[in-house]
Amino acid sequence: MTDEGVSLAVGLGWAPDATAAHAAEARVPETLEIAGRYLPSESPTLNEVEKGERRALSIAELLNVWADPGPVYAGYVVLVEPTPGLDAIHQPPPSAIRA
Repeated sequence: MTDEGVSLAVGLGWAPDATAAHAAEARVPETLEIAGRYLPSESPTLNEVEKGERRALSIAELLNVWADPGPVYAGYVVLVEPTPGLDAIHQPPPSAIRA
């Protein structure tokens, strides 16, 4: 949550399995200063929620699992430097649209 009380999803990094993800999650401080690229929400269709796996970051899907999100940003931030123990998340550069 930002200082203004708005929920912002942050991609901390990629883990190959739940064990690695939980171990990295334990290393994340309660207050985190973030630097990264803001990306648009993705479709939840690639996720296997029953297995606890997420291959895409969907803000609409997160609204269903966050306890009290309040106002929410429509996209998410991917950290420039991943949390220790995680791999960097691919951050494609913005594409130029030519008319």
